Amino acid sequence: MRRALISLGLAAALASTSALAQSTVGSTPSQLRASAALRAVSPTAVDLQVPLSARVAAPTRDYRWEGLVIGAGVVGVAGALLLHGTCEDNESCTGPTVAGFALGAVVGGVTGGLIGANIAKKEE
Repeated sequence: MRRALISLGLAAALASTSALAQSTVGSTPSQLRASAALRAVSPTAVDLQVPLSARVAAPTRDYRWEGLVIGAGVVGVAGALLLHGTCEDNESCTGPTVAGFALGAVVGGVTGGLIGANIAKKEE
């Protein structure tokens, strides 16, 4: 019985998540009626008569991915070197080195991505 409830809960959670992902922004009934009325008048009237507050601005380009890669690489290597230096001569250093790189890459990647997301790219 318990497994059935858990699987039912997971199925409900996954179904609602996918349904939310398919919804569009600004699909209230009044907005849909207004859009349909504008489309009936003229296809170009939709763009001209939609108020500025209802328009969705195009996302600005930023350096989030570049920051993530650079941060993960630099801090990952620093973490690997730091934890590699903690191992003794008579033991294997592979585990601490890999763990240091992984931990540093996560911390550096998140930090670099957050910093890069706040820096807008210049328009060309």
